[in-house]
Amino acid sequence: MSHTFTIDIRRAESRDAEAIAAVHDAAWRYAYDGIIPAKELARIVARRGPRWWDRAIRRGTAVLVIEVGGAIWAAFALALAEGLGRGPARRRVAGRSPAMKARWARLVGLRS
Repeated sequence: MSHTFTIDIRRAESRDAEAIAAVHDAAWRYAYDGIIPAKELARIVARRGPRWWDRAIRRGTAVLVIEVGGAIWAAFALALAEGLGRGPARRRVAGRSPAMKARWARLVGLRS
C-alpha cells in the first residue's frame, strides 16, 4: 500500500509562527546540543519563539516553509538579503552574488 503526501513550499503566514518556532527550536537543539551550554542554548532558542516569528512575518521578512501533508517540516528565512539585518551578518550577505539574491527574491515574491 502506498501513501501520497502533498509537499508545498510557500511563503510563511502569521498562522505558521508557532510551527516555525517549534521547527527552529528542534533544529537548534539538535545541531548545538553539547556544543553550546544547555542554559545558553535554551536562552538563544527562546528568543525566536512564536511571537518573534509572527512579528517577522508581519513585517515582511522573507520566510519560506516546507509543508508536508499539512504539517510544517522546515522553514527558511533570509531577511538579510533584503537589507533588514544589521552589522557583520548583513555585510556578509550583502557580499553574496546579486544573482543569488535575485533568485531568492523571486522565489518569495519580493520582486519580479
